[in-house]
Amino acid sequence: MHSLVADLDRRGIKHVYPDGGRLIQSFLGTGRVDAFTISVAPVLIGAGHRLFGELTEDVPLRLDSTADVGGFAQLRYTVEK
Repeated sequence: MHSLVADLDRRGIKHVYPDGGRLIQSFLGTGRVDAFTISVAPVLIGAGHRLFGELTEDVPLRLDSTADVGGFAQLRYTVEK
């Protein structure tokens, strides 16, 4: 993960959209997440990796917007630092 973040910095890339629990966890661990768009599907999944995994501390969020997107609830949050 460190080499990926270093490569993004070197290339001047400021915004990325990591998708998937493990990748999101890696970005959270680097302190590089400033916003979330979380889509909630109308199904309960019985197995898999937790989206945020084990966090070393709470991450305060501010709800910016909600939307119904084809039956999915889409929540947009800003990370409060």
